[in-house]
Amino acid sequence: MKKSIYCLLGASGSGKTKTAHALKQLGIPEIVSHTTRKPREGEIEGVHYYFISDEEYNMIEKAEFANYGNSKYCISKKELDSKFETSNKLISVVEINGFKQLKENCSNEADVISIYIKTDLETMRKRMTERNDKPEDIEYRLNNALKTNEFDNEYIADYVVDNRGDFETTISEVKKIIGI
Repeated sequence: MKKSIYCLLGASGSGKTKTAHALKQLGIPEIVSHTTRKPREGEIEGVHYYFISDEEYNMIEKAEFANYGNSKYCISKKELDSKFETSNKLISVVEINGFKQLKENCSNEADVISIYIKTDLETMRKRMTERNDKPEDIEYRLNNALKTNEFDNEYIADYVVDNRGDFETTISEVKKIIGI
């Protein structure tokens, strides 16, 4: 059976991480990225990220990579191989450039499919406030979404799922796309 990587795209507060968590609960493995940043409170090694040094990062065979601030992030080919041993469907929360890199680097081994989780600025602000993000972080993420044209990614995504309303409806739509 053909392997598939489902990339969840969307602005901060769109619900992509919550969607990934719900899919994990249904048995779809999530690809865990590597990062050179220090763990945040509550983050677990191998669950949220693999926390590594710059030296380790430089040695990894990468399927996708990005820099954010002073930190580096990547998805290793080893991680993909390991997860594909347990399932032919994987999920990943990535930005648009990560999706493009995965599509370019992995399309021989798997279908790489993008699902844009659609939201708006008002909903983003509400969700980030409810999860107790710092006000300055909220403003930065809202402005960054506009500055980087994150809302335009819906026009290049394979699928668009509106998540401005009931989350159960969102999950139902994503499950249909994935075939579960």
